[in-house]
Amino acid sequence: MLQIGGLIINFFNLRYFLEIAKTLNFTNAAKNLNISQPGLSQHINNLEHQLGFKLFYRTTKIVSLTAEGKFLHSKLAGSYQKIESTFDDIQKNIMLPISNLKMAMVPSAAITILPKILETAQRRFPNLNLLLEETDSVNAINLMLEKKCQIALIRTPQDTSFLADSGLNYRELQRHPVKLIVSSDHELAKHSEVLLSDLKNERFISHHKVHSASLHFLFEKACFYEGFSPQTICEGSELHTVLTLVSHNIGIGIMPMDILEVSNILNVKAIDIKNQKLESSITIVWRDSFYLESLIEEVIQMIHPNINELSLY
Repeated sequence: MLQIGGLIINFFNLRYFLEIAKTLNFTNAAKNLNISQPGLSQHINNLEHQLGFKLFYRTTKIVSLTAEGKFLHSKLAGSYQKIESTFDDIQKNIMLPISNLKMAMVPSAAITILPKILETAQRRFPNLNLLLEETDSVNAINLMLEKKCQIALIRTPQDTSFLADSGLNYRELQRHPVKLIVSSDHELAKHSEVLLSDLKNERFISHHKVHSASLHFLFEKACFYEGFSPQTICEGSELHTVLTLVSHNIGIGIMPMDILEVSNILNVKAIDIKNQKLESSITIVWRDSFYLESLIEEVIQMIHPNINELSLY
């Protein structure tokens, strides 16, 4: 529907008017529009009734435009063709104003998920220029809020409500267990699982409370449930930093398995944590956009075909 002044005009009635104005033949126009001739006549009658004037002179042999019909045709013809062409281009996903697509992501996602996104994006949009920024979750969200990037891959925050409140779309992609990590030289390395409550006297390398907020909060909460506050000797802003310090036996820490699986740092052992199911995940964040919706849906299905088993937001 289109609102013109106080009138609400059916968009298709204008399309029907233009086709008849072009052919000056109701039978041919109905065939071109794939509509019955009586139905077409009724649409034009409704349009004329709404406008309050006749658009065509009609006899059994001749159809011609009235003066008002000629005026309306002169004003609508070019505009309608542009509108129709634009919608047609969008539906076919061509001629879209896409030149650059910027993505911000945490390092683990850059290794495990990004290649799948790039593969899908290059297939669907071969002329798309992809700009990538590897960063932490906090900065990635800030880039989204400042509209400096279109997609973000972040470590899922404990509270996701602010994403929706900010007008962002998001879905959890991959969930991974979080394990205790120790140096291979540490006494705990001989264990396959431990109770977190037995570690109250250990020195911990913690995740940064701002730059790795979700992992920091996860660990603090787990320790709280076990009745102690961890003895933190330092906080690492980068997951790689935490792994490096642990590998040198400076302290122990926790780490999602997706990080450990792609890490090239040696001398680190992962140990199961008893009685607590600690998990961390990667979430994809994007803004409403016609061309991004189909791309992201393909990426989500590619990464996790059973996506409905995960949390959807």
